[in-house]
Amino acid sequence: MNNANERIKYLRNNLNISQEQLGKAIGISKSGISAIENGTRNVTEKHIKLLANAYNVNEEWLRYGTGEIFEQLTDQEKVIKYTTILLKDTKSSIAESIKNLITIYEQLDDTSKEVLEKIIDTYVEKAKKVKDTKKSLNLKKIESEQFNILNAAHERTDIISTPEGQAHDDAIMDDDSEWE
Repeated sequence: MNNANERIKYLRNNLNISQEQLGKAIGISKSGISAIENGTRNVTEKHIKLLANAYNVNEEWLRYGTGEIFEQLTDQEKVIKYTTILLKDTKSSIAESIKNLITIYEQLDDTSKEVLEKIIDTYVEKAKKVKDTKKSLNLKKIESEQFNILNAAHERTDIISTPEGQAHDDAIMDDDSEWE
């Protein structure tokens, strides 16, 4: 593979995706991808950056053919990379949620921070279990796991939850009228 155009075609085939799918990932048409792969359209810096971010591709490999095709990142590097990408996306609801969580967390007292950290840890552990067994679970089981995560809020250690309080909290969580 002598140039970036050929490497992009190789990458697409390696990922086993269509020209249309690749185009959607970087914001150009199927015919645009075809033109790049055929060498009639130049690969731009923007294309390289978008492909690197969308598919975890090593930019040096895309540009020059050096190194591994895919970036070999540690878990910490992945978190930093994808958090940065998410937070740059001004249209992303998850980015807005992350910003709000950080802002709220910063204002909490130490006890509240501990409670929030336990809730998040519970969510992450359950999410990992869902991910590990996702192929064998059907959608209803996944939804059930996600519902159980919401109940983690009742696992506070600084208060005693009564059946009445639990029923009240469940009624609030079940009332969708506030969220419409």
